[in-house]
Amino acid sequence: FSGYNTQINFRVSPFSFFQTNTLGAQLLFSKAYEMLWTFDWNLMDLYCWTGTIGLSFMKIWDFKSLLWIEISESSINDAFYNAKINGLSDKVKFMCGKAETLLSWESLWDDLNNIGVIVVDPPRDWLHKNVMDFLIKFKELKPFKLLYISCNPVTMARDVDYLLQNSFVLKGLKAVDMFPWTNHIESIWIMQ
Repeated sequence: FSGYNTQINFRVSPFSFFQTNTLGAQLLFSKAYEMLWTFDWNLMDLYCWTGTIGLSFMKIWDFKSLLWIEISESSINDAFYNAKINGLSDKVKFMCGKAETLLSWESLWDDLNNIGVIVVDPPRDWLHKNVMDFLIKFKELKPFKLLYISCNPVTMARDVDYLLQNSFVLKGLKAVDMFPWTNHIESIWIMQ
């Protein structure tokens, strides 16, 4: 993390997603971290990949717990292993499956107690409408900060527009140039 004295170790299996530009990822996560200003909450990461964002935030801030949802079994296995080698396995719970399906389970709502931050870094295509509808419904029940990170500004703009039309308020926006001399850019939006 840029400006933070923290080291985080990761194992990445061949079929797991991991940000290949690790220096760019440090910058991206540092910018997102600075935008949150939230400490004493539970964290939910809906597309956790190998746990990079959630574990990074857990290591720097003292979030009470982390709930991961990830469709890739290889990635979730790496995420849990990464929590273990970073001394955080007692604070994490994970579910393997599609976020748009798992979020409809009523049994999941017990795990959502005191969620203060929800992180979404969805696949390039989109944030599934069922996930957005869950976020809107959950916001009616309790206040939380939504950290939305995306490498596709076009689909992100569509998703953010839908969320803003349904009671979310934009609190901050940053762009991070992950791969200079290319048209690739990461966007970070904070909403409440």
